[in-house]
Amino acid sequence: MKIVSILLILLLLPALADTAEFLTLEKGLEYREVKLDSPRPLTMIQLRCDPREISVNLLLSTDLKGKPNSTTAGRVARELGQVAVINSSYFGHKMEILGYTERYGEVLNSDIPEGIFSAFFYWDGGRAGFKRRGESLPSGVPVLFQAGPRLVWDGEAIGGLDSEALANRTILSVDEEGRLGIVVIGGLAHTTLSELPALLLKPVAQGGMASVRALNLDGGSSTQFYLQSGSTKKSLPGRAKVPVFLGISKRSGK
Repeated sequence: MKIVSILLILLLLPALADTAEFLTLEKGLEYREVKLDSPRPLTMIQLRCDPREISVNLLLSTDLKGKPNSTTAGRVARELGQVAVINSSYFGHKMEILGYTERYGEVLNSDIPEGIFSAFFYWDGGRAGFKRRGESLPSGVPVLFQAGPRLVWDGEAIGGLDSEALANRTILSVDEEGRLGIVVIGGLAHTTLSELPALLLKPVAQGGMASVRALNLDGGSSTQFYLQSGSTKKSLPGRAKVPVFLGISKRSGK
């Protein structure tokens, strides 16, 4: 058994050595890029956030000057003072938000569709989490919206996910410590939905997020990411402007 254990450790060492460590950007906010060879060469942008130390913000393009019906993550970050911004939930051809959505108790869309809209993400000012469709939802929280499909639930991969369509992806997750994980696979990197659970469930030392729960957001041409913190800057423009975003900002008074 000792020989087998040693061989396993030796096999893992190259993978561990090639995995970037998280860089602390702000109090409660860490960043890294993970380069993978499998299931194909791709880069995963990862943010890890302490939901007690940062603010999570649901932001609309109409919050900006001129109230455009769609815009980019970069413009939202610059105009609204966000450290990081990603595209968020789904929207229709008229740039209307799809799925139940509210912020600070104001309901932006009251519809609760089925299909891929299998769960809700929320941030209540100190905790980030997910609720399945049909479960009771938190009331009056700063951020609450519906998306899907679920990718990981209670530490288990969700089965039956699409294994054919390759696309850019935007994902939210939480780990055992309650940290919010943001994962973006954009640019020339593409995955299927069925490949995502295994990537998210991997330990952090192996390039994963050690996800306990994870939810897919809008992807494809909508996928975009912007980060500006000190000397660290990363811009991953999407191929389409979108109406709704999730932003991370410093918490007031901290």
